[in-house]
Amino acid sequence: MILITGATGFIGSQIPAHLHAFGVPRDAIATPARDTFNLAQPHSLAGVLDRYQPRVIIHCAAMRDLMHCEREPELAITVNIHATAALADWCNHNAARIIYLSTDQVFDGVRGMYLETDPRRPINHYGVTKALGEDATRVATHATVARIALTLGHTRERTRSPNEFVVSNLRAGKHATLFENEFRTPVLVSDAARTLSELATMPSPPTTIHVGGPERLSRVEMGTGIARGFSLDTALCLATRHQPQATGLQRPLDTSMDTSLIRRSLTHPPRSFSDSVRELALTEPPAT
Repeated sequence: MILITGATGFIGSQIPAHLHAFGVPRDAIATPARDTFNLAQPHSLAGVLDRYQPRVIIHCAAMRDLMHCEREPELAITVNIHATAALADWCNHNAARIIYLSTDQVFDGVRGMYLETDPRRPINHYGVTKALGEDATRVATHATVARIALTLGHTRERTRSPNEFVVSNLRAGKHATLFENEFRTPVLVSDAARTLSELATMPSPPTTIHVGGPERLSRVEMGTGIARGFSLDTALCLATRHQPQATGLQRPLDTSMDTSLIRRSLTHPPRSFSDSVRELALTEPPAT
């Protein structure tokens, strides 16, 4: 049994189909509902796991909104650290494996192109809780930390992902203002889900792996690339610079990650940015 937390979320919702493609039967995939698997109550999680008896947990669920974490720091600690520790402890006592979704926000963003072995120096509360969640995960004998880069894809709301922000603004004839001094290694959501599924079915996955695309791109480079891929006006993509004092939130500027390990380790590593945008344009849901 492979259990997915956050199975209704952006990445988690796509994992079951990819697991099935890797040969996992549908009845061997568990996706407990949020009301029965409450990360805000870590003490209750072991009982749920006892019922499912998973051999692998793919831990996607988290409190991931940066500003929400700043405003409710104790809740972020409970959800992102204590709940993760409870899952890892159960795995350690039941010979199970855990794959923990972490983030590029564990880095300070000073240098960029971070390796899996580079020191973590988070500069916001979300990054701190995810770094400590990584540490909690390693209580388990069989643990993999998968740091996910900025993720592109289609959401139910049609407005939440980076590509949707650009496309919705440009189609409305509005400017999309994008940071020219923030750099990421963007990854397509379906590629991230496929990566996690392959890691879950590998006999000996890496202990830490960066899940991102092969290119380091600024936010404005991504925006113009998305505009071109959707045949929209690139001139509406305006460059600006992130100023922490304007938002009250510390955001690392360059959290691009070296993804050479994932390209060596997987049969289908994440695609290039241009290929990802092409896929997004081809699979865009019809307007409602």
